[in-house]
Amino acid sequence: MQTYNYNGPVWIFGNLVTTNFRASTRAVSKQKALSNLTYQFKVQNGYMPSAKVTLDAKYLSA
Repeated sequence: MQTYNYNGPVWIFGNLVTTNFRASTRAVSKQKALSNLTYQFKVQNGYMPSAKVTLDAKYLSA
């Protein structure tokens, strides 16, 4: 597993809610890392699991 860091914007239902979300996770792939980070954002900010949260993969670094 590899450690991935995210430092970038977050959109919810297409609306920009923050420009500087910072988080890290360990995952087997970039896609799984984005999924983990999306979950972290939802939990930390009290969003429902059904909320459509989008992270931009270009801000993800290994």
